[in-house]
Amino acid sequence: MRTALIPASFALLAWAAADVAAQSFVRDGTGVRGGFASAIVLDGDHLFATRPGEIAFFPSPADHAGTVHVFMRSASGEWVEQATVTSSSVTLGDGFGNSLAVAGDVMVVGAPKAENSRGAAYVFERNGGAWREVARLVPESAREGARFGAAVAIGGADVFVGMPGARNRSGSVLAYRKGAAGWAQAAMLAPGNIAQGDEFGASIAARGDRRVVGGPGPLPTALFGGQPPRPGAAWIFTRGTDGSWRSEARLAPEQGPSSFGQQVVLAGDDVLISAPFAGQAVGAVVRFSKDAAGSWTEAGRITGQAAGTGFGMTLALAGGDLFVGTPLAGGTGGAEVYRQGADGGWSALQSLPSAAPFGFAGSGLAANDRIAVVGAPGADYFEGFGLVYTKPDASGRWALRDTVVTDVSGLDPITGGARDCQDGEVGPFKCADVELVSFLPVSALGGKRGMIVNDLWGWTDPTTNREYAIVGRADGTVFIDVTDPANPVYLGE
Repeated sequence: MRTALIPASFALLAWAAADVAAQSFVRDGTGVRGGFASAIVLDGDHLFATRPGEIAFFPSPADHAGTVHVFMRSASGEWVEQATVTSSSVTLGDGFGNSLAVAGDVMVVGAPKAENSRGAAYVFERNGGAWREVARLVPESAREGARFGAAVAIGGADVFVGMPGARNRSGSVLAYRKGAAGWAQAAMLAPGNIAQGDEFGASIAARGDRRVVGGPGPLPTALFGGQPPRPGAAWIFTRGTDGSWRSEARLAPEQGPSSFGQQVVLAGDDVLISAPFAGQAVGAVVRFSKDAAGSWTEAGRITGQAAGTGFGMTLALAGGDLFVGTPLAGGTGGAEVYRQGADGGWSALQSLPSAAPFGFAGSGLAANDRIAVVGAPGADYFEGFGLVYTKPDASGRWALRDTVVTDVSGLDPITGGARDCQDGEVGPFKCADVELVSFLPVSALGGKRGMIVNDLWGWTDPTTNREYAIVGRADGTVFIDVTDPANPVYLGE
């Protein structure tokens, strides 16, 4: 029998020498790191934060199948986790939670990478304090790469789901309504003036009888030296008296590339549209207003402070304050806050920086008149947290109050004796032709929340013949006595 040391977090495996070529060792979707607070919604006294298992701005394999965590604000102002929402049909890499919308007792969660990026959207309804899945939406028109669920929104009785990869990446948006037979497609928004590569449906905003849909083009690949950003565009729709949706206007930047339409927000009678790559990647948020003649024209512009910050990747409106996410700023991310004046324009109020390295703070944003949450899904080695800000009064600045995190913990240690691989599984791992002798998660190796390990060495003391594993943790070197491989002992660092 051969024994192997594998840092995952730290495991002792054994297999027969003749079967080495056949062995495999694969994690399932129960990892701790999952990009918590990638998408956030504030609805009344409830905070909803997703954990999709990946970071939008960091190309790494998914580590979690995807969940939505529901928090309730207590009388003392603390956020207490009440529920974890997912679906039995969600699998690792689906991107469940990349998009989220909540309105009252209805929640919609997008999983745009499901089924080879065909995508899916899940509808949950609340009954008392429990959320129950009532529909998994996948249109027949969705093909591989359609990314149905990349954006979701709720407007009135309708659920809107973006499908930016459909129709040769020209995109479309589908509207669903609940009837006697459940949720069914009620309309499709796809104006005739969209072109291949526009990715119409990458962002959606809904308010009253107006909808705004962004088509920024393939922004994510541009971040890593791939396809350059497109100029982008956004479309305004209004509902007619017969309930149908009419394309009222197409808004486009005067010059590009800018990824115009990355985020869209309805602010009263105005429309705010972000363009993260405007002005040599400095970024901008453009305000449009409707004049007396019924034409939409640019009424103001907010520009970023430096190039490459991702200014406008996310937007959130809190009464008279506008939050603009800068998830790529300074290696940590953050958000900028602007306050609206009497003339409708926006002036800088304050910056909300983050100190978490590679936290990508500002990837998720949510705000209301009293509370704002800035999601940092890359913080704590990609486990993620949300920074909660409060505003003491209408004229005051926003102040950091606390940090919201999920109560989900890591894997438990496995010791005491070897466990055989049965039916392709051993403990929480998938396997073939290998048995698990013992396992220590990072939490048992002295690691704090989100800590990772990378490599290890084996050493035998020539005097005592005791065997040790020396594990490289991201912030130190860990020593483990493995003389008894079924009962490894953490010694220190």
